Amino acid sequence: MTTSASTEHSAVQPRLTADQALQRLIDLLRDSKSINDFTPEFIGKGMGVDIKVVDADTYGFGEKLDADWGWGIQRQNVASLGPRVDFGFSAKPGTEPAATAICGIDAARFGSELESIGFTRTPAYAARGRIAHFNFDRDSLHVEVLPQAEFPQNRSDGENRACVKTVLIR
Repeated sequence: MTTSASTEHSAVQPRLTADQALQRLIDLLRDSKSINDFTPEFIGKGMGVDIKVVDADTYGFGEKLDADWGWGIQRQNVASLGPRVDFGFSAKPGTEPAATAICGIDAARFGSELESIGFTRTPAYAARGRIAHFNFDRDSLHVEVLPQAEFPQNRSDGENRACVKTVLIR
């Protein structure tokens, strides 16, 4: 017998896994020369998803990965910066789940992939010498990669792998 409770907890079936989404983002970056390349058609074809267009400057896609995590990609105009593409993973509001589900391609591997396609890496530091994010630059593209600890509840654990949380492209 099926109950409404069992229906609510049915498995999420995303179009892409976290690894696939990150790999396709790397492929988009490989195939682009500037932020102007990130049209709805370019993003949609490269990511293999249907992009929702709000207006000429705002469009994107998002979906749940599992019960705790979702991902999305959005192009928008940021007042002080101009056009920017935001790619990110988000946890269910009010939670800090382990990021293992989004860490198949961790921040180190993602950064190495960007370097292999011609980007130069520069760390950006926060207080006490902690790395806040990494900047990657190639020609007319600037990419910021913001990491997240795999186990956020154990932030001081030296063995804590850094996962990709957010990627900002401009």
